[in-house]
Amino acid sequence: MTRWLTPWRLRVYPRALLTAEALAFAFFVGTATGPIAMNGRVGGDFPAFYAAGLTVLRGQGTALYDKEHQRASEAPFLPASGTLTFAYPAFVAVILAPLGALPYLWAYGVWTVGMLLAVWTAVGLVGRRLPALLAHRTTAFAVAATFLPLSRAIYGGQNTAISLLLAAGAYSADSDVARGAWLGLWLYKPQLALPVIAACAVTRPRTTLGIAPVCAVWWVFGALGAGPGWVLSWLRASSQFLSDDRAVDAWQSVSLADLLTPLAAPLAGAVLVGTAVVALALAHRRPAVAVPFLTCLAPVLAPHALGYDVGLVLLAGAMVACSRWPHRHIIAWLWGAGFLTLIGGPYGTLLCVGTAALLWQSTATLRDGGAPKC
Repeated sequence: MTRWLTPWRLRVYPRALLTAEALAFAFFVGTATGPIAMNGRVGGDFPAFYAAGLTVLRGQGTALYDKEHQRASEAPFLPASGTLTFAYPAFVAVILAPLGALPYLWAYGVWTVGMLLAVWTAVGLVGRRLPALLAHRTTAFAVAATFLPLSRAIYGGQNTAISLLLAAGAYSADSDVARGAWLGLWLYKPQLALPVIAACAVTRPRTTLGIAPVCAVWWVFGALGAGPGWVLSWLRASSQFLSDDRAVDAWQSVSLADLLTPLAAPLAGAVLVGTAVVALALAHRRPAVAVPFLTCLAPVLAPHALGYDVGLVLLAGAMVACSRWPHRHIIAWLWGAGFLTLIGGPYGTLLCVGTAALLWQSTATLRDGGAPKC
């Protein structure tokens, strides 16, 4: 393994793969006509985000969570009948509104480039705490962007790259308040952010001083786009979405709630609560790794999370790679294990839990090296 993973190959191969991926993306989009390309539909889940932005741009925000409205607004971008439910908080649609001013293909291109920039920035933020990573930033970016779960999210119109960026910002923050602000921004996807927020609120209560004002701003944004009662509408829509989507996508969910519910709902609840308690207790004992540790476990603890959310293990993976383990081995095994997410949810869950366990084993080195407290 050591002979094969030479520094030259580790530097060149990821960049070559990223270049090939970028060229394939450019060809795919360049040969498309509207939302239709040579070998399928363009954008993955992006039509839901684009249509939500259009809804706010047209002043129809109060209908943001109406299923009939969603079906009608997405119809031009979905070649087959159906709906991609938008169940995000209303302020997300407000932020997406400028994309609605662009043609669909241009908007999708801007979105995808934005996700790649988010990954690049995340690597830079983590590098502030891990200089060994920053010294190889381009290679680290290439490895991250071609890691299958994250790559699926980037080119499939999802936003895992933003979650990775915000988690990296929270990890690299110099103060509790700044860390709280990063975590507050992550509430655009609360099912992933809340476990990390809970850990930081327990270990460093001052983080709430950064979270609270961001929450207020998010509420104002949502009220401007969908009216002051948007929170209740969103909660109803997200609850319905959870039950509907579970019936379709449970096979690729990495959430313990989805994996264990077929066995017995009480068992699922007990294991989920137990895992959350253990995670919080471990984070409390070693606050230096609370953000990356809980970020790695967030898809497992969420009520519903799909395979592309496994991309969040990259933050913990970077820390492990820069600790006492040979970094080339960790990078290679983690990158290769990403292909397991194609098979189904249980393998993605194991990848999250396994990476968290590796991080836990490496915390002695990281702590001695001055890793920030949560």
